[in-house]
Amino acid sequence: MSSELADLDTQIADIDHQLEQLKRKKRELTLKKQQLERRVELQTNEDPHTVLERWDRDGFAWSAEAQRILEQNFHLAAFRPLQRAAINAVMSKEDAVVILSTGGGKSLCYQLPALLSNGLTLVVSPLVSLVEDQIMQLRKLGIDASSLNANTAKEEAKRVEEAITRMCLRMMEELRQVWIIVVTYSAI
Repeated sequence: MSSELADLDTQIADIDHQLEQLKRKKRELTLKKQQLERRVELQTNEDPHTVLERWDRDGFAWSAEAQRILEQNFHLAAFRPLQRAAINAVMSKEDAVVILSTGGGKSLCYQLPALLSNGLTLVVSPLVSLVEDQIMQLRKLGIDASSLNANTAKEEAKRVEEAITRMCLRMMEELRQVWIIVVTYSAI
């Protein structure tokens, strides 16, 4: 009789494991379906002005917080043209190609969403001087930012790697922390 009970316990454990796998698969498929539905919606032949109107507006769940961060963290009163649209698309988990002129405010398009989001933001930039300037500006604003590139001292690279490891552990424990890392191609 005890072997029969043990056999039933094993079968029940197997079923529980299969249920967990099915639940995980259902979550994955649901997310994939939602992403495909968004892509289908965006593949329509909409007028560029209509597309811009969809994104360049308030009314998103994060809009008030984005405005607060813009004012308090970046000391800016308003977004430049296309910044709000790019930020809203990114925060909606949509792919975005943002083409702005030099000095047009491209950096804010990833810096502000990083402050709105949980975790680590990885930025790939080809220009070390631009990276260093951005890190300096972010630190002046009180935003934790680091860079990894060919010129990064070993001690700093080790500090960044250890911080990433700690952050990943904290994220697994579902604590909220924001950190932006800007790297050059050579550091990847």
